[in-house]
Amino acid sequence: MPKNIVGPPVRGKDLYGREKFIDLLWDKLQTTNVLLAAPRRFGKTSVMYHLVDHPRDGHTIIHLDLERVTEPVNFVIELLEKINKDSKLARLVKKGFNKSSNLLTRHIRSVGVGGWGIEFKIELKDRIKDNWQDFANVVFSELKGCPEKLIFVFDELALMLENFEENKIPVTEQKAFLLWFRQFRQDPALGLKSCKFLLGSSISIEQHLAALKMSAVINDFERIVLPELTMAEATAFIDALFKSERVKLSSASKKLMFKLIGPAVPYFIQVFVSEVCKAAKIKGKNIVPTRIDRIYQEDVLGVNCKHYFIHYHERLRHYDEHHRIAKEFLKQLCLKESIPKNQLLYIYRQSIHDSDIDGFNRLLSDLENDFY
Repeated sequence: MPKNIVGPPVRGKDLYGREKFIDLLWDKLQTTNVLLAAPRRFGKTSVMYHLVDHPRDGHTIIHLDLERVTEPVNFVIELLEKINKDSKLARLVKKGFNKSSNLLTRHIRSVGVGGWGIEFKIELKDRIKDNWQDFANVVFSELKGCPEKLIFVFDELALMLENFEENKIPVTEQKAFLLWFRQFRQDPALGLKSCKFLLGSSISIEQHLAALKMSAVINDFERIVLPELTMAEATAFIDALFKSERVKLSSASKKLMFKLIGPAVPYFIQVFVSEVCKAAKIKGKNIVPTRIDRIYQEDVLGVNCKHYFIHYHERLRHYDEHHRIAKEFLKQLCLKESIPKNQLLYIYRQSIHDSDIDGFNRLLSDLENDFY
């Protein structure tokens, strides 16, 4: 029975309703690289952790969260550290490390299992910062000796690219990294034919790459979108959550919850269930439909739950010159059930004095892809 965990990625039995999707990912990863696309808070990280926690026979998985990687050379160092935690892979990359030592890493202490302290990482970065691509190619090419099939799981590519930009990494270096990353996956000289890559990112990664004019660097990935739960899955999920919380709720109240939530995204369900259970346990009242509506309006949409959704507000700052007009669109949509597209286009042109229809369409696409 799943626990109602609100906030962090869920693992183990607390991941619910994704069995068929996980089977699909495993099937696809036998033959191709996969771009797992979904807005934040849809559960893609939880799905990726499931693959990491439960590798299937004959597979070794290397997982790296890219959210804290701020420059290309750090990607190489963080990946090496992850690889080094697997004893058999550590022995392989050590061969490449030693091969490169005369050329790139002279005077660096030998690397071995458990040898990755902060001082070592700083020293390694200093040594390879100008030659990180050559170093990475020599070291990673040794992975071809792994007897198992390797799957690299990289989460939050879009955030890493945003980090590059915020860290003022020149566009030329960003492009060089993306080209190398493609080479890493495809170059026959590296010999990594048995490796496959699962890349997690927000759906808007395509727009980010388009801005760099680098869309082609991920055309070897099959794009698979993590969907919302089906109604049957969502119903079973909400029943299981209330059962684990020992809270009874009528069918009418649950039906209203789904109507208020909209798309059956596990995270939204978990937040709402948490607030309903708090009301039931703290205030000791029966949760009738009228109470459900009040909990939604006053608690879920109120100050108490603001921190659960603050990301959606902060995300708008990444819209650059469209930040203000994006907020205006959302403000208008909060006041009305719907707004005709031509009216939004009028607001767009009046606000930024730009008749570029492509810019307008990109903005709408970004808002939709980021789940606004």
